[in-house]
Amino acid sequence: MLSAPPKVIFHVIVDDLGWADTSYNRATPTPENTTPYMASLVAEGVQLDRHYVYHMCTPSRSSFLSGRLPVHVEVDLPNPENPNQGVPRNMTCIASKMKELGWQTHVVGKWDLGMATFDHTPEGRGFDSSLIYYEHKVDYWDESLAQSSCANYGPTIIDFWGHNSTTPQGPARDLNGTAYVEYIFRDRVLDIIANHDPSVGPLYLQYDPHIAHCPLQVPRDWLERYDYPNDESTCRSQTAHIFPGSTGKDYRCRNQYNAMVALLDEVLGNITGALKAKGWWENTLMVLHSVSIAN
Repeated sequence: MLSAPPKVIFHVIVDDLGWADTSYNRATPTPENTTPYMASLVAEGVQLDRHYVYHMCTPSRSSFLSGRLPVHVEVDLPNPENPNQGVPRNMTCIASKMKELGWQTHVVGKWDLGMATFDHTPEGRGFDSSLIYYEHKVDYWDESLAQSSCANYGPTIIDFWGHNSTTPQGPARDLNGTAYVEYIFRDRVLDIIANHDPSVGPLYLQYDPHIAHCPLQVPRDWLERYDYPNDESTCRSQTAHIFPGSTGKDYRCRNQYNAMVALLDEVLGNITGALKAKGWWENTLMVLHSVSIAN
């Protein structure tokens, strides 16, 4: 329980995380569902068991950012370049409202809320900085489009963008393809925490990890920790081409998905650890939830 109004709001929107894909929701945890950091957050905080989301992520995201039910904002899954995708321009979003109250606002990860005009972008929505991809999903290693009609109009298109107080929204060329994208997002979140000046205002930090959305792609060192047979299918085409040589595995969907969730759990541990190291944890309101069960 917070003893004072929060100085940090850390909001985490996880995509396609199922109820039984975390250890704390299983009566008998198994080695393939290892989320100790999420479990510790539940143990220390409040678990809401009746949380409902739309069956697709875009309407859920639009609903939260605008504070309106999906039926009034977005009920479909158009691509972000569509003018009708995401939150309409005449609706305000949480970041602009937080800025009016003096908060410093940052977003990292998946956007999926529109890009047809400047007003659709994170900068246009009131975020002081962003490092995002606009579309529904991208490749985890090179940020190339993995689901968009834009991909039909030419060679590989990279969907990786950022801005800060000195640089307007533009391509994040310096970071593109430098590492597994969730690590890039983690490092940006840690950088925001490290450089935030509380005297300027409280911090609203929104982290929208790509995990656990497809394509199922995960670093080899994480994949090697999981080897469960009898999968419903294989996902070799999404990941095997990334690694030279063979690991002797089939890159099975179940193994990759569980490895991705475990990786995200560790990232959350890194970030919450940074907040604790700064002495901010006791005045932090952290909200973590999933936005869809299938996409």
